Amino acid sequence: MHLIIMDLKLDNLCCFRDFHVNFSYPRKVENEYLEGFPNFRYKKINIIMGSNATGKTSLGRVILSIFNFIDKRNADIITRFISNKNKVASFSMDFVDDNKLYRIHAVFDPSDDYIYSSENIKVHIVSTDICLRDNYESSAKRLDSMMIRSNKSNYIIELEKLRRLSIDSIFNYGIKANNKYLNVLEHILRVLVPIILNVN
Repeated sequence: MHLIIMDLKLDNLCCFRDFHVNFSYPRKVENEYLEGFPNFRYKKINIIMGSNATGKTSLGRVILSIFNFIDKRNADIITRFISNKNKVASFSMDFVDDNKLYRIHAVFDPSDDYIYSSENIKVHIVSTDICLRDNYESSAKRLDSMMIRSNKSNYIIELEKLRRLSIDSIFNYGIKANNKYLNVLEHILRVLVPIILNVN
């Protein structure tokens, strides 16, 4: 089982200000759903495009850093990406892991000496089981109500609610085991770059 990012919000991290991207499908699309949960729809392949210096690489780095933050329990992994250290920075991510929808919401308050500690880092994590008839929107609403009631605690203790993540669990999409994804990738790349003959 690999992780599936459903929703991401970033503020004051790298070049991102009030950034929000959602990877769910509000309507039914063939084969674009969580296995065993046909109403829980998500975009299985996403292509980030743009000209130079528009934030494509930064987005990838921030996403990877969020997962490294979860794995290593080390705030420096995220705080080095804070753009303006005199302002609050934050991220929120909804993701699926083992048929549960999780939300991690982190806020980094500014400090006088620009050193971040448990006093100015707040992390809230909530989760809900995905039920057979659930879609992302209904599951996310349950998370919304849980966030209101969630308790504040030391961010390292709060991160213990999540399993430690390896790079393989984040990026192992099983392409070698399933030629369908390789075929989709080839068609997409050939549309974007017509000189590509094939992908193997």
